Amino acid sequence: MYTVLQHIVGGSLPICLQLCGHAFISSFCIKLNTKAPSDRMQSCELSLVILLTVVTFSGQYVELPKPRLTLEPPFPEIFTGEAVTLRCGVQGGSADWEYLWYKDREDTPVLQTPAHIITGDSFTISAAAGSDQGQYWCRGQRGDPAQHSQLSDPVKLTVFGKDVILQTPPQPVFDGDTLRCRLRVGNTANRVVFYRNSKVLQAQPGTALDEYRFSKSEEGSYKCRAWWGSSSFQGESAEVRVSVRDEAKPRVTLEPPFPEIFTGEAVTLRCGVQGGSADWEYLWYKDREDTPVLQTPAHIITGDSFTISAAAGSDQGQYWCRGQRGDPAQHSQLSDPVRLNITDKNVILQTPPQPVFDGDTLRCRLRVGNTANRVVFYKNSKVLQAQPGTALDEYHFSKSEEGSYKCRAWWGSSSFQGESAEVRVSVRELPKPRVTLEPPFPEIFTGEAVTLRCGVQGGSADWEYLWYKDREDTPVLQTPAHIITGDSFTISAAAGSDQGQYWCRGQRGDPAQHSQISDPVRLNITELLSWVTLTASPGATVKEGEALNLTCEAAVNKTPRPQLHYSILRDGEPVTNSTDSALYSTASTEKSHAGSYTCAVESQGVRKSSTEILITVEPSWQNAFTAAYRSSFTLLVLTVFTLLLLQYCRIQGSLCYAGAKTRKTKTDQDQDESAMGPEHHSRVY
Repeated sequence: MYTVLQHIVGGSLPICLQLCGHAFISSFCIKLNTKAPSDRMQSCELSLVILLTVVTFSGQYVELPKPRLTLEPPFPEIFTGEAVTLRCGVQGGSADWEYLWYKDREDTPVLQTPAHIITGDSFTISAAAGSDQGQYWCRGQRGDPAQHSQLSDPVKLTVFGKDVILQTPPQPVFDGDTLRCRLRVGNTANRVVFYRNSKVLQAQPGTALDEYRFSKSEEGSYKCRAWWGSSSFQGESAEVRVSVRDEAKPRVTLEPPFPEIFTGEAVTLRCGVQGGSADWEYLWYKDREDTPVLQTPAHIITGDSFTISAAAGSDQGQYWCRGQRGDPAQHSQLSDPVRLNITDKNVILQTPPQPVFDGDTLRCRLRVGNTANRVVFYKNSKVLQAQPGTALDEYHFSKSEEGSYKCRAWWGSSSFQGESAEVRVSVRELPKPRVTLEPPFPEIFTGEAVTLRCGVQGGSADWEYLWYKDREDTPVLQTPAHIITGDSFTISAAAGSDQGQYWCRGQRGDPAQHSQISDPVRLNITELLSWVTLTASPGATVKEGEALNLTCEAAVNKTPRPQLHYSILRDGEPVTNSTDSALYSTASTEKSHAGSYTCAVESQGVRKSSTEILITVEPSWQNAFTAAYRSSFTLLVLTVFTLLLLQYCRIQGSLCYAGAKTRKTKTDQDQDESAMGPEHHSRVY
């Protein structure tokens, strides 16, 4: 039955009833077990009627509270090894809330560890590491069974291992906010230079060395460079994309959402900077804009809320709020005023915040304890006919019904009646919101952030917004990469899948009253880096001792060309990291240089990798084999040559021997003849 009750009132039960209503009905109905079924049904129906009456006439239409998440120190960029505390608080809530913490996913709370300490409303990282970087949320819970708050908006924590970081206020940044260039503990800068879109920014008179203050026209990509010690020591921060807005303007909303209440009732005024982060504090003003009101036992200021616990005639009047943050304090604009009307009558006419739109609801409300049996509405003192299908105490506007309205109610016997004060109402057609872009360009590059903002023109501050992509019938949901806050839809790092048509629609009230759907806005996403290649020289196969050169190249589609960061990796491990060079070279290749090489190029949060190249280094035994082969071939040639020469000499040697023998025989004959004397000669002749 409690579930039915929640469904009937649209999930907007007061907190006290959400906590105790289930127990009330359960205990009430348990006692009826002894009764007849028909009696039990009638009695439970009676209990439901009683609770509905209390809800209807209590005026406490309260949604589940939404906590806010803050950082101490108040910057989402920190160094490794530093401590940071995330603090969670339910605005206007009591002290009995406990808190759950989430990182990178919204469905599993993180647990306490020696390095991650959860105490009360705080989650402390005692020594930040790279693994602590990511998106954080918190949620409140209390009671038994546990009653949960909504999930907070996310906060992104960035952890750097560099010596220099650029600290920005939580996005979006407002005109006059401060940018800080911070060095790791132990270093003291003697010179700091800030850059926007890679161009040097001039130091501002009267600001500290490490500070730069934004003006509304300075949207872009920022970084800083610092020098310390001798001029040879310097460091550069990562680049941060900053969206700078005009001075922030908060809005005031009422809970319950009607500016007319009875004396003695409670009302809460809530202040919020639209699209702003959770680190704002708020000042409240009544009837004059120059002096903030102070907290009293009857006027409680907590976070973004100002609660009047029991309204009196002196509480009637005009209210404003203003946000402040930072040290020294940076103030927002003053909100538009909200007028609160307090009456001690028995009947009041409750209207939506002006201007009223076609289809909005007028309510005739009685002081608690009275139940109307007849209600009549008047416009310009003329009776309005009751509309078919509407509740006794409601009237729905149409666009042609501008005028002065009041209501009269009867309760008890016909002699008891009351009349509300007259309220002037301006009725308009259902508004049509419009979508704007920040930055104001429909073409962006992958990795860049873009915010779509929805606004109902001339409308009041109590609109909530639904977002649609590529089709008008299904609202898009929030994800870690798509953040819906107030009137904004932020894509934190654009991808190709984010390209398409976007619409928005406003809704307010209970039951929800919808605006028209906006005209569409098309978002075009262009690849920042369209391809990355890695080439090897002299080739993928190289011999030991030879030179090897690997060159990384990237095509960039953005002008002016942003700074690129190159990484060349071997087997997944970086061998170079540089913003200056895309070359890896070795004069003498060794076996250890073999492996699978890839190149990664990163810019503005976009990272692209090349296809891999497998580098093979011929081991030394191959070279030895080649040398041995060459030596063997040479030896073979020499051997063949020697054999041929010997053969040649053998042939030549035989001829020489034969000739020598012939010559010797003739000589010997001559010698013999000479020895025999003349007679022998004459005998011969």
